Amino acid sequence: MPSSADQQLIHRISQQLYQNDPMNTCCNANEGMEDEYLSQAQDIAHHLSEGVPLRDALMRTFDHWFWEGCLLEEQRQSSLTALLASLNAVVQEKDA
Repeated sequence: MPSSADQQLIHRISQQLYQNDPMNTCCNANEGMEDEYLSQAQDIAHHLSEGVPLRDALMRTFDHWFWEGCLLEEQRQSSLTALLASLNAVVQEKDA
């Protein structure tokens, strides 16, 4: 079971994924779907704990859960940039 700090990180990552909705599931427009990206948040946190850089952790996770290169598609570039910025803030906050 993840530690309390790990659970908090997973929750914060999940919140950022929900708010940014990189796969355009429209989860952030529907009440009750706040955990839409929980599995991906858990995987990202796991990769980070293994020392994988944030961008790589994000790409590996989404390539696994969706399809290879899904976040690199043109229509997701602005979402990817915003998501990396918000997740970077979450990770830096954790490390502080």
